[in-house]
Amino acid sequence: MLCSTPSNEYWSNPILPLSKMSKPRHAYPSSLRERCRELSKSAVNLLDKLLSIKPEKRASATYALQSEYFYTKPYASDPASLPQYSSSKEIDENFLRAHTGDYFFSFSLSNDGFIDL
Repeated sequence: MLCSTPSNEYWSNPILPLSKMSKPRHAYPSSLRERCRELSKSAVNLLDKLLSIKPEKRASATYALQSEYFYTKPYASDPASLPQYSSSKEIDENFLRAHTGDYFFSFSLSNDGFIDL
């Protein structure tokens, strides 16, 4: 188990009454540090905070961006050096087309309110 089994306190939480149905028979320790041993200590610490099961202990985006990981060498990669992939989301494709003028078809709104292709 990557993040370990939650404590008994978690399973008895009255806000999550159905959680007891999925409680494992045995408690499992976290294997995050072992599985991520090739990552830096600051990266694993950040992952540990982001993957916390308790919302009050889970890292926010602001916390994450201010974490040691982003200020320790080697720094995170320059986005320009990362591989480029074509978008697979319709919304991104539509945004790109709207800003580049690359449409597969064009349309206009007629006087009667219908779309003319």
